[in-house]
Amino acid sequence: MSVSAGKDIAFSNPNNVGRYSHSDWAERGFCKTCGSNLFFRMKASDHYFIMAGALDETQKLWLEEQQFIDDKPSYYAF
Repeated sequence: MSVSAGKDIAFSNPNNVGRYSHSDWAERGFCKTCGSNLFFRMKASDHYFIMAGALDETQKLWLEEQQFIDDKPSYYAF
């Protein structure tokens, strides 16, 4: 699950953030220490989607959109 974060984001320790450009249109960010997935960034718009598990405060988040719902595993029930 991810949170749409727009363009204006800052990492508390950017030196620990790695980036992997997996296509012409997007890249993924990860923690260089533990390998955790941190974000997905659309290159053309510079729009970030932060993984919900990477955030400290998630109480005010809500599910707004489901993508690829027709391909979801049967055990997912959002």
